[in-house]
Amino acid sequence: MEARQTPTADTPATDDGSRGKHPSRLLWFALGAVIVSLAWWFHTASKEHPWGVVKEDVNKDGQWDRWWTYRDGGLIKREDDRNFDGKPDLLCFYESGQYVRVEADDNFDGKLDMWSQCSNEVCVSTDNDMNCDGRADMRSRFRYGVLESSGLDSDFNGTFDVFDTCKAGVLASRDVRPKGTNVVVRHEEYKDGILNTEWIDTNWDGHFDIRKSFDAMGAVTHETAAGR
Repeated sequence: MEARQTPTADTPATDDGSRGKHPSRLLWFALGAVIVSLAWWFHTASKEHPWGVVKEDVNKDGQWDRWWTYRDGGLIKREDDRNFDGKPDLLCFYESGQYVRVEADDNFDGKLDMWSQCSNEVCVSTDNDMNCDGRADMRSRFRYGVLESSGLDSDFNGTFDVFDTCKAGVLASRDVRPKGTNVVVRHEEYKDGILNTEWIDTNWDGHFDIRKSFDAMGAVTHETAAGR
């Protein structure tokens, strides 16, 4: 009769006394490593195979400061913490892989103060809240990424009253229409971005009364009481 083997720590006895038939410890370790790897993949969501949110530590300080959000395999939003306080202050929104809108908190007070619309990843318009009251008081328009015109609410009363026109991104002319009126009380023309000529309507009757010319240093070289 064959001698019965005594169970040991490595060969635990079963109900029938035979050697235990269970997966080896190496197999369990391998399976655990696979589970951990999958969990990490779903957590970090690589850019090549996006799923959820990708986090980055841009300045290597041990804290996340950039977040990429994906949906259905496509990028929909990127958030950046530019002052490294743990809160995003720059947000880029994407459609079909291209960013179409950008929002920012440029003074880092926790409130958005810049909004941009984009086309083909080129800015076409930007609104800025310069006095931090939650509404835009400077509005800029771009053509092929180059500043074309802008409007300004100079007294922050909710009405735009200063309107600039640019050529090749350089200021060419400026009209001042206070209090939302259609009357241009001051018209300025610029050469290479430097004030060259100014017309003023002193009594707001729709007719310019004074014309001034300036040198490159901004000094008045000529003044007449003539219309434009």
